[in-house]
Amino acid sequence: MNLPDKNRKWLKEVKLAYSKAETIAVRESIQKNEMYRIAPILVAENRGIDSQEVVDQMVQYSAQDVAQGERVDPGSENNHLFHFVSAYIHSHHVAGLMDEMQCDRVLEYINCEWELFPNA
Repeated sequence: MNLPDKNRKWLKEVKLAYSKAETIAVRESIQKNEMYRIAPILVAENRGIDSQEVVDQMVQYSAQDVAQGERVDPGSENNHLFHFVSAYIHSHHVAGLMDEMQCDRVLEYINCEWELFPNA
């Protein structure tokens, strides 16, 4: 699948991915604050990435990002929606599909359009 060419298409795609992740999380008994681990798997599926090594790198990057957030802001691991969306978008950078600035711009747009911090 090609990368979305508009921010609104990214928003639509990531919402669909989150919905799918919610279904997987229920089926697999995965806690909401661990759903970010599903995001790289869905990116691999959506982008046709077959390399387990790349998927593992995306998962590792996402886990490190959440852990860093916890160190800086204890309790931030409960921002499960933000962490899922961030993991989904930034997995594209880890896979070499987007540069970091592109990821940040897409994430900023999604954050403005979708309440990623509902408890804030």
